[in-house]
Amino acid sequence: MKYMATTRSDSQAFGVLQRYLDPPNTGLSLEHATALIHELLDPVGPGKPIEYPRGAFGHVVIEVAQQIPHSHPAKDHLARLIQRLTQSTQSSDLEKPQEEYGHNAHASQINHPAQFEPSTSAQAYYVDLSAFLARLTADGVISSPSWAVSTMCETLEENSSENPENYSERISGATVWFLYPAPCLFRTVVQEPPAEDETDSSFSCGLFYTGPTLGMERWRFWQKALVAVEGSRANAECQQLAPKAADVMEPLVQHSLGELVEIHLI
Repeated sequence: MKYMATTRSDSQAFGVLQRYLDPPNTGLSLEHATALIHELLDPVGPGKPIEYPRGAFGHVVIEVAQQIPHSHPAKDHLARLIQRLTQSTQSSDLEKPQEEYGHNAHASQINHPAQFEPSTSAQAYYVDLSAFLARLTADGVISSPSWAVSTMCETLEENSSENPENYSERISGATVWFLYPAPCLFRTVVQEPPAEDETDSSFSCGLFYTGPTLGMERWRFWQKALVAVEGSRANAECQQLAPKAADVMEPLVQHSLGELVEIHLI
């Protein structure tokens, strides 16, 4: 991994993350990495100011996350570290950054153009960053999967005139939301949808989906759209990921329907 640090604290943070994510090299544990990051974020000492803003650390995290392939175990390790940091009681007297990392990741995703020029690194950036957002959502660091819903709207419910490579990466970026936090997304969209007055524009529907904003019908629409990717103009990786995502979605549907049958029988 590489990172162009602009401050000493950035360099220290990157060093901790690099050692933690490369256990064969140093064997830095989750507990040790958490403690070292806390030393940066919450300096100990009477009257000592907080010298390293959480927002700055969040940007380092995002730079590291986008260099890790979406399916690599290190992605899970990084998300687990952020989860541990946000759950830690060491910062109980300070505002906890439950959403800080998510906001930084989302900002980076927005600043990275959706219609990027065909480039392996740029395309991987989008998919790998989406996979990290998905894991943060699954681990509860990001409290709502509303970003995932807006991604499905833009990717699976709208007509795409992008070239095959851009189209492939957009679809691949959508699939990772089902491959990692699928139960969380299913719960929000189908099982326990927020009240209508609690939803915002991120829950809006696309041109080709005309059903209810939330519910099983929309989930099924996404599933069918992913199934249809196989044999389309998408690249080979995308055609592998999309059916996998659709397969992950189905057991959640069947389990939910089974619960409804049991309730009806009772």
